[in-house]
Amino acid sequence: MKKIYPITITEKLEECKKFYQEIFDFKIVFEAEWYIQLLHIKSGVEIAIMKPNLENQPAELHTEYNGNGIVYSFEVDDAEEEYEKIKEKTDSIFHKLTTEEWGQTHFMLKDPAGVVIDVVEQASE
Repeated sequence: MKKIYPITITEKLEECKKFYQEIFDFKIVFEAEWYIQLLHIKSGVEIAIMKPNLENQPAELHTEYNGNGIVYSFEVDDAEEEYEKIKEKTDSIFHKLTTEEWGQTHFMLKDPAGVVIDVVEQASE
């Protein structure tokens, strides 16, 4: 395997593209009117966004993501610093900065398609 990247099927291509570019500094790798692939240069992480109901895709890829059952965990060095930066850029944070009893510090927000993003600073050992 060379790499893995999730593809979210949504009508909100432009909104998601803008969100990941502005909030998390992703760059465009490929863009068409029906598909966008983004790369986070520093980490090498890639994500993609695709429109639903495309004739060039099999029926199993026609249904739009319904906002349930997927979480992207973005691990960072300093969750508090990221929280302060991100809360100035978006109002989509639904779980405020929290330090869990096991030591992990994190907060959560949703992208325009409804994908939950958990921004995580792992507990120090």
